[in-house]
Amino acid sequence: MTNAKQETLTIVPAKQKKKAPLTAATIARNTMTQHTQSTPGAWHPTATMSVQQLQAEAHALMQYLQESDTLPPCTRTRCAGYPHDIITWRHDPKLHAAETPIEEMKLLDPDTRERPHITYLSERLHQAILDVENGANRHLTISMPPRSGKTWTTSQGFPSWVLHRHPDWKIGLVSHSPELATSWGRDIRRRIEEHGEKAPHEQQLFPFGVAPDAGAVSHWETTAGGSVTAKSAPGQSLTGRGFKVLIADDVVKDYAAAHSEDARNALWEWWQQNTLTRLEPPYLLIVVGTRWHEDDLIGRIKSPETNPRTDEWEHIIFPAFSTAAPGETDEIGRKQGEPLTSPLMEQVETTHAANKRWNAIRERVGSMAWEAQYMQRPAADTGGIIPIDKLKFFTTSESVYSNLPTSEREKVTLLTPSQWAAITTPSQGIWVDSWDTSFKGGENSDYTAGQRWVKHMGTGHRFLIASFRRRCTYIEARDAMRLWAGQLPPLEATAIESSLSVTTPQYSDRVLTRLIEETANGPALITALQKEVEGNKPVNPKMSKEARARVITPEMEAGLVYLPHPQDPTLGGDWVNELLKEWVSFPHAKHDDTVDAMTQALAHLKDAVPGSIHSPNETGARIPRIAPSMYRLRR
Repeated sequence: MTNAKQETLTIVPAKQKKKAPLTAATIARNTMTQHTQSTPGAWHPTATMSVQQLQAEAHALMQYLQESDTLPPCTRTRCAGYPHDIITWRHDPKLHAAETPIEEMKLLDPDTRERPHITYLSERLHQAILDVENGANRHLTISMPPRSGKTWTTSQGFPSWVLHRHPDWKIGLVSHSPELATSWGRDIRRRIEEHGEKAPHEQQLFPFGVAPDAGAVSHWETTAGGSVTAKSAPGQSLTGRGFKVLIADDVVKDYAAAHSEDARNALWEWWQQNTLTRLEPPYLLIVVGTRWHEDDLIGRIKSPETNPRTDEWEHIIFPAFSTAAPGETDEIGRKQGEPLTSPLMEQVETTHAANKRWNAIRERVGSMAWEAQYMQRPAADTGGIIPIDKLKFFTTSESVYSNLPTSEREKVTLLTPSQWAAITTPSQGIWVDSWDTSFKGGENSDYTAGQRWVKHMGTGHRFLIASFRRRCTYIEARDAMRLWAGQLPPLEATAIESSLSVTTPQYSDRVLTRLIEETANGPALITALQKEVEGNKPVNPKMSKEARARVITPEMEAGLVYLPHPQDPTLGGDWVNELLKEWVSFPHAKHDDTVDAMTQALAHLKDAVPGSIHSPNETGARIPRIAPSMYRLRR
């Protein structure tokens, strides 16, 4: 400022830091004035500005700073209490009072319920955006149980906050269906319309609005140049779009898709071709979801074998129960075994209530689904899918039960004649035959398997009544199904029993639904039997054998599935042990026909409910045949 040999040093206390610009301007003006008056020519202004012009600029700066000092201080942490009025969207205390995503969510929806894991997630998302603002690329995966608030926080609330902070940024939303992703984008658009620049002053939160020619609901723009695009994966391409923030939420549709290797490969191929190439550095890439399979999208992102850049990713994982080491706590302060509380309840959920809720879900979905979807640690497909150790047995023979070792009796239930009569009463149960057919081609061909099950409506228990398993020609399979229907003349029934070496199972008159898988010769059998046997229902499996087996494992683990004890003289036999041998080694056994018949039957009984039922008369005569519509599926 001067050519003097001695210069003046001015120290501004830290508590007056915000007045430093005013102090500097005052010193500059006074210094210029003093040097100009005392030493003409000592001050050499720039060639384009006179001393008077510089003094005027300094005076204007002082006036502006004095006026801005009267503004209310900014509440944002990074502004350290400074007042601002230059960049509205960034500094105006009214228009941007939300420092974090959760604060924004509360502004937009007063009913937003904050929970520790939601707060933590909001903080991590906030930090990710700060990193992007500072020039770094960020990659996040977020794994939580269903209905834990991850989608509302990440795919609905967070984008609004990002656009509030950066109205010109482009955001992509991806899900397994275009409708779902579009609904998130529509919610964001609605908030901006309700609280944007065209809203009444008292409702304004966003200093921008939705562009008049915003476009379709799947892609719309803001008046500040930003945009929101909704797509589905792997069905829709992101070509032609660029994004600063890309959020992939629930890209795995369901259990069947997760356990289909073809579906997983298709999604991974789409992911590699449509993500990194569509991002505009610095960017934020987020994958949100519930774990389904160890090789799902998040699993492949975490695996160095499929993703060489896995170290770039931050993984935010909150299981239903904390898996913290003994004596330690997780990111939100939970000790080992403490539950995740729900953000969906108006009142803060107590630990006792959360434990009760999670345990009920665990019992309902089974261990495999629980470990994957709720504890976020899916197991590998290594066999042992069917929980044989959870199966129970029944017998109607008191002598069989009394001769069992004490340790074995824990899994065996002795049914008295009256109890068994109650279970087999037509009005108290839902009966079903389940058939998995195959062509007889030689010694290595598959078997035709049939099973008869009943679900007791009072207890929900499922009882296996009879089983058929042998290599059959088309004619033999047809005759076996006719025999099981119990509608053949005595002589013909005896002849078929002799040729097939089987006995007509009991309770044929109770069965109103016959499930027949539409594979092999199943369709031909359905056509051939439709005029002779009622209640035939074709089944077209949409999932893999393994996936179908996992669907029914919760019933087994809950102790609802009963097999006749092999030693029971009426219903049991060696066939029970043969069946168990096939089940225990599934899916690695050479044959799985009885597994298919079993999963097909139990899946049907899971949701089946009874209608009106004709009971047998007192003489025990055959009950009248009624339409299979007696049983309907709960929708």
